[in-house]
Amino acid sequence: MATKNYGTNLARAAIGQGLAMGWGDEAEAWLRAKSGEGDYQQNLNKIRKEYGQFSKENPYVSGAAEFGGGFVPGVAAMLVPGGQAAGAAQMQRSTLNALARLAATGGVTGAISGAGSAEEDRGAGAVSGGVIGTTLGATLPIAMRTGKGLYNWAKERIRPTDALTEQRALQKFTEALSDSGMSPNDVKRIMQRDRALNVPSKVANVGEAVTDLAEAVAQRSGKAARKIEKGLTQQKAGIRERTYSQTAKGLKPGDYYADEQRMVGELRKKADTLYDQAYEYGTVDDPVINEVLKSPAFKNFFDKAKEIADAEALAAKVRGEDPSKYELQNLYKVIRDDKLNPIGVEVTQLPDVRTLDYIKRGIDASIDAGYKSAKGMSTAEATALKKLRKGFVDRLDNIVPDYKTARGSYAGDMEVIDAMRKGMDDFGGMDHEQVASFVKNMSDAEKHAFRTGVARDLYSRVMNPSTNFNAAQRIIGGIEMQDKLKPLFDSPKQFRVFKNALERESQLFHQANNILANSRTAKRTEMGKKLEEGNEIGGAIADAVTGGFWNSLTKTALTGLRKTQMTDATADKLADMLMASDPKQVAAAVKALENHAAQAGPKALKASAIERGTVTGTSSAIFPSPSDQETPQPIESDIESDIASPSVGPSIEDDIRAEEANRR
Repeated sequence: MATKNYGTNLARAAIGQGLAMGWGDEAEAWLRAKSGEGDYQQNLNKIRKEYGQFSKENPYVSGAAEFGGGFVPGVAAMLVPGGQAAGAAQMQRSTLNALARLAATGGVTGAISGAGSAEEDRGAGAVSGGVIGTTLGATLPIAMRTGKGLYNWAKERIRPTDALTEQRALQKFTEALSDSGMSPNDVKRIMQRDRALNVPSKVANVGEAVTDLAEAVAQRSGKAARKIEKGLTQQKAGIRERTYSQTAKGLKPGDYYADEQRMVGELRKKADTLYDQAYEYGTVDDPVINEVLKSPAFKNFFDKAKEIADAEALAAKVRGEDPSKYELQNLYKVIRDDKLNPIGVEVTQLPDVRTLDYIKRGIDASIDAGYKSAKGMSTAEATALKKLRKGFVDRLDNIVPDYKTARGSYAGDMEVIDAMRKGMDDFGGMDHEQVASFVKNMSDAEKHAFRTGVARDLYSRVMNPSTNFNAAQRIIGGIEMQDKLKPLFDSPKQFRVFKNALERESQLFHQANNILANSRTAKRTEMGKKLEEGNEIGGAIADAVTGGFWNSLTKTALTGLRKTQMTDATADKLADMLMASDPKQVAAAVKALENHAAQAGPKALKASAIERGTVTGTSSAIFPSPSDQETPQPIESDIESDIASPSVGPSIEDDIRAEEANRR
C-alpha cells in the first residue's frame, strides 16, 4: 500500500531525520500538541508510524533525503567565520588536524542523531551514536581521499595532458613550499636576494623541502634527472672562481704580481701634493741626521736614491714634463788618499726634505734588493735595516710635521711592499687579534697593500687544489677566519654582504653534493630493475598462471601508489621549474605557483566542505528510522464479556462426573 502524505514524509526525512539529526519527530509532535492537535504522545506515535511505513516502502529515497539533510549543516559550518580553510597550503600543513576535526564532528553528529533516533534509552543511543559517528568521521574522509588519489593516479598515467601534468607539478611544488613554510612570493624574494649577492642559486635552493623535491626528481632515471644533474654540476663547477671573485670584490686588492713599482708609483702619485707641501720645508739641520749621513751606509742609500730620482727624471722627460723637480742635492764628497783610493765620505751641505725622503727610498730599495737577491737577506739584516729606516723616518716626522702627514696618506714604498708581503706570507698564521692590531696602525696605502697580499693568499687556497671542493666553506667556514677578515673591510656592512654571499655559496655546494650523491645510488637501483625486467606488471602476469593474479595485482597497485609518486612528464616539468635561475624563468614559475594557489584555495575549501557534509550526512542517516508499529493500547473488559466468552479451563460438572466414575 502506497504511503500517504509522500511529500510530508520526504520533508520529515530531509529535515527531521537529516537536518534535525533524528529529533524532527519529537519537534513535530510537540508543535502539533501546542497548536491543539492531540496530545504529544499520540502525535509522536502517529508520526513515527507514518514515517516508518514511508521509510520501509521507499528505503533509497528516505536514505538519500536523510543524508542530504545531514549534509547541509556540515557544509554550512564552512561558511561560519573561522570555519573556512585559509587556503591549499594551510590545508596541506594541517591534514591530521583536519581529520581529527572531522572525527570530532562525526562524533557530535552521531551522538545527537543516536539520541534523537532512540525510542527509549536516549543516553545509550547518544553513546553508541557518538562511537559510530566518530568512526565514520575518521574513516570516510580517508576513504574519499584514497579514492580521489586512485582516480588521479590512474588519470595521470592513462590519459595525461599538458594541463594535468602542469597542475600535478604545481601541486607537488606547492606542497614542498608548504612544508618549508614558504609562499611563492618567498621564492621570488630569495632569488632576488641571491642575484644581488651574485650567487647563482636555482629555485631548487630556496628551501629545504624544495631541495628534497629536487633530490626526488634527481633520483629517477630519464630526462628530468639529467636536467637536475646538469644544472647542479654547472653550479658546483664555478664555485672556486666565484669565491675568489667575492673575496676580491670585498677586499678590493691590487694585482700582487703586477709591476710592484708601478703600484707603488700610483700610490705615491695620490700623495704628491702632500709631499710637495712637505718639501717646501727646505733645509733640515738636525744633529742626529747630520751624524748618520756621515756613515758609508747612508752614502750607499744616497746613491740608490739618486738612481731612483734619475729614473723618474728620465720618465718625466719622456712624458714631456719638467725633470728638474727630481734633481737631488749633491750631499757627498768622496775623500781619497794619495793614490786616489776612496777612504771615506764628507757631507758637503745640509740636506733638504726632498733629498732625505729619497734617501729613505734608497733604504727601501736596499731592503727590497736583499729580499730579491739569489742569496736573500738574513732575518737579522732585514730586521736591522727596518729598524734603521724606522728610526730615520720617525726623526724626520718629528722635524717636519707635513712630512708625517704625507706619509699618513702614503706610508712609502717599502712599507707598502712589506705590508703586501706580510698579507700573503703571514696572514694564514696570524691570530685575529694580531690582524686587528696590525691593520689599526696602518696607513691607507699599507692597508690596501696588506689586503692585496691577503687576497693573493686566499686565491692560492681556493684555486691551487686540483679537486673540486667547497671553496666558500674553506674561506668563510671558521669563526677565526671570519674574525681575521673582518678588519680588512671598509665597513661592517660590506663584510656582512661578503659573509652572506660566501655562506650562501657554501650552502648551494653542500645541497648540490647531497642531491647528486644520493641520486646516483637511487638511479643505479632503478636502472638495475629495468635491466632485470623486474616490473610489477610482469610479475602479476606470471602469478596469473599459478593462480595468484588478484593478490599480486592488488600488491602491484599498492606498490605503484607508494613508490611512483610522479610520472616522467611531471618530473620533467618539475625539473624545469627547479633548475630555473634566469629572472624571467623564475618570474614565470612564481606566477604559475601563485595562480595555482589562487585556484587551489577554493577547490580545497569545496573538498573540505564535501568531506564535512558527507560525515554529518552519513552520521545522521546511519541510524534506523522510527518504528512503524503502534504502541499497544490497554484491553478493555467487562463482566458481560467475561460471561459470554467460552471457558478455556475444565468445568465443575466435568470434575464431578470424573469423581463419581472413580468411586465405582
